[in-house]
Amino acid sequence: MLTLVTLKRYSIEILFGFALAAILFDRFRFAGRIGIGEILLALTVYLSLYLILLDYKRLKFHNVGIWYAVSINLFLLLCMLPNTLWHVFFLPHNGSSLLEISAYASCFLFILTIALLRLNHNVIGAIAITIVFFISFAFLGDPESWYGDVRFSGASDNPNRLAIYLLSSLVILSQLNIDKFKKFLCFLAFTVLIYITLSDAARLAFAALILSFLFFQGYRSPYILPIYILLAFFALIFIATNLNAITDGLSTLWYAASNSSFRFNLMSNGIQAWLEHPASILIGHGSGAFSGYMGPYEGWESHSTPADLLSIAGIAGFLLFYLPLLYSIILFIQKRNHFAASALIGLLIFSLFAFIARHPVVWFAIYCSLMNSRISKEKI
Repeated sequence: MLTLVTLKRYSIEILFGFALAAILFDRFRFAGRIGIGEILLALTVYLSLYLILLDYKRLKFHNVGIWYAVSINLFLLLCMLPNTLWHVFFLPHNGSSLLEISAYASCFLFILTIALLRLNHNVIGAIAITIVFFISFAFLGDPESWYGDVRFSGASDNPNRLAIYLLSSLVILSQLNIDKFKKFLCFLAFTVLIYITLSDAARLAFAALILSFLFFQGYRSPYILPIYILLAFFALIFIATNLNAITDGLSTLWYAASNSSFRFNLMSNGIQAWLEHPASILIGHGSGAFSGYMGPYEGWESHSTPADLLSIAGIAGFLLFYLPLLYSIILFIQKRNHFAASALIGLLIFSLFAFIARHPVVWFAIYCSLMNSRISKEKI
């Protein structure tokens, strides 16, 4: 129950939760990229940093979340920022952007403050996804919330951004210690929202979530495992005898999820920008967008997190994003929290077809997964 004592105890978490959710909604923005969510997040981070400075002697670097938060902020300060300045002022490449560095700074400082203050990340997540849930459904009847009259975008004005938040919300939901029936009902509601965004990439991610969950549920069972092995055997025979048809089908599915060859060109050109020289391979070109349809450095995103991250932050940034995801998936599987592992797999699959590394909610979901996978006792 939400009481005055609870509000006082979790006041910073509540502010962070509101800020995290409000960033999604373009209708709450005053101009450009600045809105209520961005302002509230900046103010709460500032307040948190002030509280940290007042009691800095009691800081303890005692868990994986803090070390991760420090790592991404050191990478921002020592690599991304000077690299961006170098490319903006001294190199002729198109795409470098000083404005973009603020997006990563807000993501990383947000994670650093909640880690150093040892805030309850599950409270932040619960508040954020609750607000996303109710406000999204509140806009179902608004004609302006339907992109092209068929794709639901809610108050975000962008169905793909809504999909990012919905899949991140499933990751957070999967790790909350709430009644299983309530969790299932919330899952169904988020499923409806994901479906009506009509995002092929999001629906592919959701399919990966369901299939991986079914696999994890049965692979340890002595009764179900033989069935899996038998199905795998028949699948190999089917693949061997229908290789050409399957290849064509997978190509069609890839192009559908990546919006035809247009997106494929963007991904390949983003990789080309990343491979330009040894320094870009290691730490990328700094913040910005370095792909294009005809070639690299046309100022376009690749619309694929691996390709964009590699061109922006190189192998170092790529590992800082994906290693914690894979590490958390492994730990959740070991502890039989199959819903949490599957939700992360869905988010990972979605990241292949959209650039999601600029959103605080995604980094927050990764941080929550790192923390919860180390302490999870839930058996699903």
